[in-house]
Amino acid sequence: MRTIKLLTMLLLLGAPAIGCRATPAAQADLPPGDPAVERPETSSDQIYHANKNSVVSMAMYFPIADSNLTGVENGAGTIISRSGLVLSNWHLTRHGGRTGEAIFHDGRRFPIRLLAGDQQLDVAVYQIDAWEAFSPVKFGRSSELRPGEPAIAMGNPHGGGLTTTAGVISAVGVHWGYAREYFPAMIATDALIRPGNSGGALFNGKGEYVGITAGTLNNAKRMSYAIPIDAILSYLPDILAMNGLYRFKLGLTVDTDRTGLVTDVRPDSPAERAGVRVGDIVTHVGDVRVDSRIAFHLALLGYKGGDELKLTLDRDGEIIPCAFKLDEPELHPAVQVDDAVGGVNVEFYQGQWQQLPDFTTLTPLRTYSSDTVTAGPHEGTDFFALRIRGYLKVPRDGTYAFFLASDDGSRLSIDGRIVVDNDGLHGWYEQRAGHIALAAGLHRIEVGFFEATGNEGVALRWKGPGFELQDLPASVLFREPTAEEQAGDQ
Repeated sequence: MRTIKLLTMLLLLGAPAIGCRATPAAQADLPPGDPAVERPETSSDQIYHANKNSVVSMAMYFPIADSNLTGVENGAGTIISRSGLVLSNWHLTRHGGRTGEAIFHDGRRFPIRLLAGDQQLDVAVYQIDAWEAFSPVKFGRSSELRPGEPAIAMGNPHGGGLTTTAGVISAVGVHWGYAREYFPAMIATDALIRPGNSGGALFNGKGEYVGITAGTLNNAKRMSYAIPIDAILSYLPDILAMNGLYRFKLGLTVDTDRTGLVTDVRPDSPAERAGVRVGDIVTHVGDVRVDSRIAFHLALLGYKGGDELKLTLDRDGEIIPCAFKLDEPELHPAVQVDDAVGGVNVEFYQGQWQQLPDFTTLTPLRTYSSDTVTAGPHEGTDFFALRIRGYLKVPRDGTYAFFLASDDGSRLSIDGRIVVDNDGLHGWYEQRAGHIALAAGLHRIEVGFFEATGNEGVALRWKGPGFELQDLPASVLFREPTAEEQAGDQ
């Protein structure tokens, strides 16, 4: 089991009674959330010196096939926790390297390893293996960026060590797509980003971390791109869960937009039974302070079902300590199907929608079967919808991650539960992801998809215990036979 060094601190807080109990706010120094602090813009050299201990050069090592040589993929990363978690690009591991070194500006070197990532989003979390307290970066808000404001990039070009370049934010919300890779709403900047800067940090004029530098578009030598931090933080809890790093059921959703804010408490969950409420602000996990928009989610790493979790809440000024046991994750049970055949059943509809229709109120124009989840013969057609249904064969118990890409809207449900919601009008091949714990065997699956205008397509990929991200193969899809097929078997 992977462990995170900050967990050694999580059990130091004295144990309150099980559940939540209010105490006077004066007994603790617990700021409620993430207040905006107005700071004057500062110079690029000040930003460099303020963050030089928070951005590291990275060298990821990989074996070179058919030789005894070792290759290296150079990049950079940004420290996001005192325990040494580093946010960077997934593609630093593209040659198979999962371990390497983090190199600081002063020459200090520490082992680093891949912890979790999403290949499609090109985002990964790495762990520095060292018993030290590191200097995490201060997060900004990419949604507040304006064209023309200062931009500072820090990285490791050509593996030569930490450098900085300055420019401006050239544009926001730039869509960058190539083949099956699609990066929506990127940040464009003229701050120079060279090879090796990948995974480094983009700062605004206040020295706040607003994006992961991704690269320079071909034939645009002075235009570089970064993945916006708001999008990264919104996906990060799912990325950690999809990589199996959350091994428990909590029943609590904490926002990544406002620090520590509880936005959902599931019925009959450990959090609800303990008395946690929507609107509470989580200020501590154990004695680890929730002082950034992602700190709560990082503090949960290493916990498993049966462990006791201690939270401190701020509820309208009252300080409320809680202690409760985490449940084991629940596997959705498989269903028994006796007469399934390979493939999926597809219903075809025509119409103009801005969101997925309620298929139960519509009559399909025709039905057919398909080997895979695809737009199939309807590519090149506008104003239609598909309802794709069947069974998914899961090879073993565990948590499975699903990645649904489409133009326009799509949605994946498994066993009647929405796993990925990618609905609405949006650009070419935009992707969303989700995860679910499934028992080995067959599970009901449904994909809804609609197309307005423009490109059209839908694709489903997955990863799970024992295999990396891949297209959902035809060999795991099954359907109920048609009446004609059943009659032919008699």
